[in-house]
Amino acid sequence: MKKALVKDSIRQIKNTFKRFLSIVLIVFLGVGFFAGIRATSPDMKDTVDTYYDLQDVMDIEVLSTLGLTQNDIEALKDVEGINEVEGSYSFDATVSNEEKEFVIKVKAMPENINKIKLMNGNLPQNSDEAVVEESFLIGTGYKIGDYIELTPEKLELGQDESTDVINEKKIKIVGVVESPEYISRSRGTSKLGAGSINYYMFIPRENINMDVYTLAYITVDGAKELATYNQDYKDLVSHVKDNVEAISDERKQARYNEIIEEANKKIQDIFGRLNVLNVEDSLFELKTMHDYFDSLYADFDKERYSKKIYEDYSRSILIKATKLEKVNNELYKKIGDIKYSYDLTDDEVSVISEIKDEIMNIRASYDKVVDIARSKTLAYSKLAREMEIINSRLVKTEEKLNGALKTLGSLKEDELRAREQLEEIKRILSQTKEKIRSYKLPIVPKNYYVEMSEAMEAINELVKELDKRPISIKILNLRVDTARDLVLKVYNTVNETVKTAKMAETAIVYGNRYRVTNKEVDFGLIKAENAFFKGNFKNSLENAINAINIVEPGIHKKLLEESQS
Repeated sequence: MKKALVKDSIRQIKNTFKRFLSIVLIVFLGVGFFAGIRATSPDMKDTVDTYYDLQDVMDIEVLSTLGLTQNDIEALKDVEGINEVEGSYSFDATVSNEEKEFVIKVKAMPENINKIKLMNGNLPQNSDEAVVEESFLIGTGYKIGDYIELTPEKLELGQDESTDVINEKKIKIVGVVESPEYISRSRGTSKLGAGSINYYMFIPRENINMDVYTLAYITVDGAKELATYNQDYKDLVSHVKDNVEAISDERKQARYNEIIEEANKKIQDIFGRLNVLNVEDSLFELKTMHDYFDSLYADFDKERYSKKIYEDYSRSILIKATKLEKVNNELYKKIGDIKYSYDLTDDEVSVISEIKDEIMNIRASYDKVVDIARSKTLAYSKLAREMEIINSRLVKTEEKLNGALKTLGSLKEDELRAREQLEEIKRILSQTKEKIRSYKLPIVPKNYYVEMSEAMEAINELVKELDKRPISIKILNLRVDTARDLVLKVYNTVNETVKTAKMAETAIVYGNRYRVTNKEVDFGLIKAENAFFKGNFKNSLENAINAINIVEPGIHKKLLEESQS
């Protein structure tokens, strides 16, 4: 039995060798394609991990609303598990060309962590020079060698608000770089401009005028030997992050004490100089310190209010985003059926995927802000602003989703409307046929059959379009219009023909009373009868009216009144 099966299989392969070879090649191709797809994801992760290692990318980033002092940096270095800590500076600024204003993330040139890669030009040699990303040059129209004017934001770092964060605002572009901090399209959010950062740039540290760092980059011991996307790496970094958070409250209090101590020193200094300085100047300085504390207390009130705004946004965004995600997911599941039923454009199909991506990005931004809020590394005023920006994005996405639902919903409405109009068209056509039969004309005009044939063909085309999958709504509406117009055309033709025949018959019957007494009338009526039986009802009516007019002028008005009564 087994040998017979083998022989039969070999014989089948020999007889259909080409088909067998094709199947084998298709299987090999499928296996190769599947193996390639399976290998792509690990290869991509390995490539990113290698890139991160080459550029010494940070494992942890630390932010503080009042800035980080050198003491904070030293305290971080003493945390268990930390390999290296690098304090750095970062702020937002605006740059304008002749047409538009752009929001830029300005960062200090990195030293040992998050190293940038020079793509074109040179690295800054002087304090008034900068390097930018390539898309900055493309988007703004500037080029290497051009000077730009930076307008930086005001930072709340416990220093004099009137102090500029940079020394040189007029900056020369000297090179193009890539930063490992920005491997995606997103550049983050800002309280400047429209709320989104457009580009990034790096400037020398000597051009930055800040008493404290705005952030710190941290690398973890042993993290470089682990793959970035593996769970071992995540566990290691998470453990060190917990260690950093353990000293968070202590460092916050220390920084707060430093600010208060500095303020107290200034007050004591003012009082100490009252006897040797001009009293008016000392009182002015004292008033300045008083105003500073007033503003500090005002900031506390602002923070309490901002916290409430943040919490309100946090709840409403989560509810709305969840609702939109659910609606869009349901729509996404049905898009296959919709595409099968209706001939959609690429834009109509792609908008569903775009909305899905937008909602995912919004959720990611939301989760990031919530994580920052939990880590207590950013003021509530800024968190509230971030949530406001996210809410604005969510509102726009909601409008886009409503538009998509309206568009897709109208497709079904158009189909139902077309089916209703088809029934109405068939009803009118049936009435037309019944009318032509009921009057029993001696001869039905040829144009009736031509127009009836055209109308029937248009109805058949409409039925075919409704049965087709997918339906093209544009073509369907065209078929509906064509069928309706042709049916109404034959309907009007029949009405006009029957009306004319009826009047011609009435005129002949009315003129019979004059036949015996007037041969000319009799002759005209005979011509009218001949035309009537040949189906030329209009000519018959004209002959009958002309004949009767000989003995009874204006008869056509009387006949018209009788036909309408």
